[in-house]
Amino acid sequence: VDGISQMDGSAFLTLQGTDHMDKAFEALWQDDLSYPVTIHQLVNRVMEKAGYPEMSAFSGGDQQLHRKPKWGEISLRGVLSHAAQACGCFCVAAADGSVCFVPAWRQEEPFAIFPEHTFRYTADTVAFGPLNAVSAALAGSAKGTESIVVQPDNSLVDRHRCYCITENPLFAEENTAKALSRNLYEVLKDMCFTRLQLRCVGNTALQLGRRIRVWDTQGGFTDSVITSLAVYMDNGFSMQCD
Repeated sequence: VDGISQMDGSAFLTLQGTDHMDKAFEALWQDDLSYPVTIHQLVNRVMEKAGYPEMSAFSGGDQQLHRKPKWGEISLRGVLSHAAQACGCFCVAAADGSVCFVPAWRQEEPFAIFPEHTFRYTADTVAFGPLNAVSAALAGSAKGTESIVVQPDNSLVDRHRCYCITENPLFAEENTAKALSRNLYEVLKDMCFTRLQLRCVGNTALQLGRRIRVWDTQGGFTDSVITSLAVYMDNGFSMQCD
């Protein structure tokens, strides 16, 4: 709990807080690993420095990093963010207190949210996807240097269907960047989502990375992926999803 507040004349207290990742990974990263290492080994070293148990296996974790990345000044959380992006995952604080990587695109049916469970939502008019390409700029390369592109069908690269990686220090070496990009393509292939802001009735099935389908009163729907989540216990259980 980060703060407690009370409105004048109200009998209710409001508690505000975030998950434990907010502060647990704020220390600066000191890279003392002996390379080559896998991304999984890198992540587990971060977990150790933050005082957490090792993370379970995740897609892309076996990818090799042959040289120490040029990190600059970066927090433990920043390293986790780069690793999660390189593997097509979200980094999530689980209910049991552990920290894990979950796929950003899951092979599952979207969770349906109907109008009677929706308080308000707005959505972009242009959707992203289905993803058919991954583009990665080599970290530290000169401006204008050609990016690595993975696009098996050789169609035109469309910015609404291509996932672009920039300024990720794990994508510094060409061979490593190619391997990571190929894995990313396989993990995120056919990904579709629309940016939205949604306030709805709370449901514990809604977690980061969960695919959702929001139905409107006209019988239409919007498909998306939860990228951020806030929980409210205020005259009931509700959630804000982005």
